[in-house]
Amino acid sequence: MTDALLQIGFQFPDWKGRLKKHAQQLNLFAAAQIQTNRGLLFDSEGTHNGRPGWDSLAFRNGQVLSRYGTLRKSLCPYNPKGKPGNGGFVRFNGDTITIGTNLIYARMMNWGTTKMPDGVLKPVRAKALMIPLPPGKWANEETRADLIESGSVRRIKKRTPEGNKKRMDVIFRKSVRIPERRFDDWNAQDQAEFEASLMNEIIRVLNGKN
Repeated sequence: MTDALLQIGFQFPDWKGRLKKHAQQLNLFAAAQIQTNRGLLFDSEGTHNGRPGWDSLAFRNGQVLSRYGTLRKSLCPYNPKGKPGNGGFVRFNGDTITIGTNLIYARMMNWGTTKMPDGVLKPVRAKALMIPLPPGKWANEETRADLIESGSVRRIKKRTPEGNKKRMDVIFRKSVRIPERRFDDWNAQDQAEFEASLMNEIIRVLNGKN
């Protein structure tokens, strides 16, 4: 009996090789997606993807955690190549991508004083903490009126690095409680959005569209 089997040869696409070739591109794309996610978190003042939002400001008007935008730009510069902003870093280690910032006040802005003894910040050597208030309309009318009426606000002269004297409003406190405003958390909704975006990019790579 003769062998009448019909055989058809098929060359399977080298998907593994294609992914390996574009590994760095996919890493940078993934980093950029994380940066974009964090940017949306800052823009929404913590409410992005179902979060309850950050506590409002007491002594300053404007957007929470974005007075100058330095912290935001270090973490989420909207860079299509996933590169970090000034003060920030992006690290790749195996299947882990780490986005972070080296700004010294980042931990305080993220955790507030929740990890400190009694949950407050206290002076180390001085009798009280001197807290400078932003110039102009530095708080809502009710808070501003209460502080001025109670005599809590003082105007002092401070010498600038250039040697000039500058007037500024300050308040003194024996302790300060700062709420946490988490920008390091990553929830299930963030993960789902991230995986969907990354999968679309992987499909583009496998289809040879990059």
